[in-house]
Amino acid sequence: MGMAISLILVLLIGGALGFVIGWVRFKDKGPNKQLQEELSATKTQFHDYQVQVANHLAQTADLLDKIQNTHEKVQEHVYRGAQLLNLDQNRQSLLQPATPYMSEPRNQVLGAQVGLAQPKDYA
Repeated sequence: MGMAISLILVLLIGGALGFVIGWVRFKDKGPNKQLQEELSATKTQFHDYQVQVANHLAQTADLLDKIQNTHEKVQEHVYRGAQLLNLDQNRQSLLQPATPYMSEPRNQVLGAQVGLAQPKDYA
């Protein structure tokens, strides 16, 4: 009977010891380790993506700024050319804005052109 208890006790201690050794040795190879590696890889990819987006937006802003500067230069060039090349008074008058809209309020000019009058209030 003493031998059977000793054998059971040795088996239990051996099993417990084997379980602990296996758990310590193989705990890094389980599904948690794989998830940690995937999470780390995803974080790295996301950071790289954020850097790419920031670089793209910065380059887009620079290019749009260049477009705006070029557009302003083209407008200035066209305006100067129009003033220098159009020496005829008739063509110069076409470049000027219409004066009635500048000197009179808009509703007076429109009413005079169309012949409309203010509606009368009969209420």
